Amino acid sequence: MANENTSNTLIPGSVIEEIAVMLNQINTTLAPYIIPLTNKERRGMPKMRDKSQSFVKKAVDYTNHNPEFIPSFLNAEELSNNLENNMALGALFNISEQISNNLNDTMMVCGSEALKGSLMYYHNVKQGARNGISNARGIYEDLQKRFPGKTKSEERVLLEE
Repeated sequence: MANENTSNTLIPGSVIEEIAVMLNQINTTLAPYIIPLTNKERRGMPKMRDKSQSFVKKAVDYTNHNPEFIPSFLNAEELSNNLENNMALGALFNISEQISNNLNDTMMVCGSEALKGSLMYYHNVKQGARNGISNARGIYEDLQKRFPGKTKSEERVLLEE
């Protein structure tokens, strides 16, 4: 992917709008069930990971078959609901994480290619300004504000990145 522009197809605005509507609908539909946490709350609670999940599944199954061991302060139906919600949301999370990762990767590629192209244009304008080509000086001075105090070698590194 050295100098190849891989993100050369413009995503139609109608597609972006359609996706935004769908994402907002997902957000609205899930809103009554979402429980936001503070960082302190996140750190303080035990987390169910893959290994713990089989333990919880077994415990829930035992509460159904051996209810005599359920503590009076534990609601077995709520326990089962929590497990079921965790598993269902986990499946949704995996899908959304894939989408998020793909969006992030594509944004990175588009941003990188836009920056590389802009730097190529900037250096061409800079050369034009040095050669006294009409309009190049004003464009160069405006774009040069992005590199305050940068040396030529630092600008070259940005172009190569």
